Amino acid sequence: MSFMITSMKTELVSAVTDLLLAITVFMYSKYITTEETKKQIRANIWRYLFILVACGALLGSFAHGFILPEVFNQIVWWLIYLILDVSITLFALAFIYDCVASIKAIPTLLVLALICYIPLIVYDSFTIFIIYQLLVMMAALFAYGFLAIKRRLTGASWLCCGITVMIIGAILQGPPELKISLIWTFDNNSIYHVLSMIGMTLLFYGLRLDLKVR
Repeated sequence: MSFMITSMKTELVSAVTDLLLAITVFMYSKYITTEETKKQIRANIWRYLFILVACGALLGSFAHGFILPEVFNQIVWWLIYLILDVSITLFALAFIYDCVASIKAIPTLLVLALICYIPLIVYDSFTIFIIYQLLVMMAALFAYGFLAIKRRLTGASWLCCGITVMIIGAILQGPPELKISLIWTFDNNSIYHVLSMIGMTLLFYGLRLDLKVR
């Protein structure tokens, strides 16, 4: 099985930005830890989330950057959809845990993840994931906004900023005709990757403040 690098410039830019996202988020995941026992579960949830996002971005870079055999390409995208689906579900668990310090929502979240994943496979449409992501992100923004106002979680305001950036990215990823030329041409996917890097950086900083990462 041979893979050829794509000749589409926008796809190459998407591949590069996805790779940068993967490297950035994976580096952050190495530093999401805490010495406080009571915050260990929270740190673990967020660390696994960052690792999943990095894995999805790495696969995305491969899928964008190479011309793959049709069947293999389909399998790769199914795997990417699965990773993204689980990562958003894990994000939901993260903000629920930050609010109520409980993981009892796991069974319900797994059912929601399955409900979202099946249409992704059947209809092969990324729009379903974008809608799922926006719903979770909006709920998280409300939750962390409440925690920030009540001053119940250090770094909550930074988490709100990160989530806001990622919501904007998800919205901009919707229209496939969107393109911005800044030295290179960034399409809707590469714009999303860049905003995701910014959003994940803000999330990491907010987590750093609360977990007291050294």
